[in-house]
Amino acid sequence: MPEPTAALRAMVGKPATVVPLLPNRRVVLVHDWLTGMRGGEKVLESICRLFPTAELCTLVYERGSVSPLIESRRIRTSPLQRLPGATRRYREMLPLFPAAIELFDLDDADLVISTSHCAAKSVVRTGRARHLCYCHSPMRYAWDQFDAYFGRERLGRAGNLLARLALSPIARWDRSTAHRVDRYLANSHYVAGRIARYYNREATVLHPPVDTEFFTPNGDHPREDRSSSHFLVVSALVPYKRLEVAVVRHPRLPYPQLRSDQWLCLCRRRLRGFLWIELHAWNRHRQTVDPPNRLPASGLYRRP
Repeated sequence: MPEPTAALRAMVGKPATVVPLLPNRRVVLVHDWLTGMRGGEKVLESICRLFPTAELCTLVYERGSVSPLIESRRIRTSPLQRLPGATRRYREMLPLFPAAIELFDLDDADLVISTSHCAAKSVVRTGRARHLCYCHSPMRYAWDQFDAYFGRERLGRAGNLLARLALSPIARWDRSTAHRVDRYLANSHYVAGRIARYYNREATVLHPPVDTEFFTPNGDHPREDRSSSHFLVVSALVPYKRLEVAVVRHPRLPYPQLRSDQWLCLCRRRLRGFLWIELHAWNRHRQTVDPPNRLPASGLYRRP
């Protein structure tokens, strides 16, 4: 079988030049969850181009939330999918993730490729299969960013203690299953360092694909006066992004707009009081990269 690490380096090329890989091998892709089209899903989309016949396994899947290319795969979900509200409240099911990810039957797979920031890297494969993990991060909330998610300021003293009791066995499980991966790829040198620290494993750095033809400055629009400029943040509203720090760092900007693909109560509380912020739901990136004066009209939006 060809070296899968070298093969995946084709992800950084143009999609039109990508040639399907390992056509005579059964490849299975494993992703944590499919509930939105963020950076991890963009990487998964590129891998899907490389392996057009690969099956895709994920804990939960919300139909219509990811790109048509990903949804064209045969998608297998875990038993968590059948729980009420699974696609909206899957984060609350974290203690069930270890058991759920280990239930996938990969007995006839030749190559398993996981894209993981939570549990996907811990999938169980047979001895004859190889497992390549593109790791976006070791489980943040179980390790160095526990307080960002479950700190006392969010949960109080009792809630913080309960969260530590719940996350401790998950952290031990996360570390103990690191050997299930034959080769780690990291999306940055920083993540490679975290993989070494928490998993005691080496990782090859392979930066994620970027559409450099699309994300380029638009020279058709004149440079705006600094006094009327906007402060644009394109981000998910998740605790570790620390968007409230960006807001505090730029208190003099008169009318920044904060766009996100996700609404979390935590960030709504942290950003409360900054009345000059607009929150907009995620739109197609063509609108996102336009100048701020072309952004939607004033208002507060949230994703359904």
